[in-house]
Amino acid sequence: MALPVRPLLAAAITAAAVFAGTPTAVAQDSPGSLTMHSDPGDFIGQGLDYNYTRPFDQLSANIGFNQSFVHINLDGLNGDHWTLDFGAPDRQPLQVGSYPDAQGWPFMEPGHPGIQVNQGFTCQTITGSFNVLELEVDGFTVNRFHATFEQHCNNAAAALSGEIIYTPQSPLPPLQLTINVDKFGVLDPSGFIKVTGSITCTQHVFATVDVTLRQEPKRAFSINGMPCSPGSAVPWALFADPQGDTFRPGPASTSANVSGKDAFTGIIESAQSDRTVIVRRGTF
Repeated sequence: MALPVRPLLAAAITAAAVFAGTPTAVAQDSPGSLTMHSDPGDFIGQGLDYNYTRPFDQLSANIGFNQSFVHINLDGLNGDHWTLDFGAPDRQPLQVGSYPDAQGWPFMEPGHPGIQVNQGFTCQTITGSFNVLELEVDGFTVNRFHATFEQHCNNAAAALSGEIIYTPQSPLPPLQLTINVDKFGVLDPSGFIKVTGSITCTQHVFATVDVTLRQEPKRAFSINGMPCSPGSAVPWALFADPQGDTFRPGPASTSANVSGKDAFTGIIESAQSDRTVIVRRGTF
């Protein structure tokens, strides 16, 4: 899977490995999944198929006022983020059953159920339907939610359809992150510099890696995200463009930070490593 690279100030971080060491079989003691199909022309899903499953992808859920709607957050190991809302008409308790003629949550008209599935952007108008197959709540805690749905954006015939299965996340080992910076960097003949290292994690997490390189008068930094799975170190590399003052052989100060969200607690954890890197001439 290719990851997008976002350069900042003439620098870029790339992940040299993605799902290194991903197990082929995973125990599912707290099932959670989201599968979706987007028709060509659907604005929200962009005509793609999506498949997210624990433990690699994170799901959380809560139920709203009068147990009238369920709100779900999904954070994908690939960096995707989705929110899903399903509401009963007129703020009545949501129950198992069919909910046709839905409108965009939370702006539906009286008598209409509400639906909204998006990934950070939404539509001016939403129509659709959903079926609640299972729903078990305890106060404001969602113990079980299973639904199928179909959503149309801006009155388009194209649909985003899918199935969501949610149970609370079972206890996980606390998320611990480490980041390593390698001792030597490389300066190529064109003046580009490369610094490398790796990250490790104790949970499946989409990690944010932030590296700053200083070699007076030069300074370069970059922020990027990469998937991390337990059991294997994930390499990263920072490439910096000279742009004016050139880098040179010798010491360079490097500060690296990694952060990610604990799938069980929802708390952002982080780790940092500061190191003087020795830059040597070479090619890459």
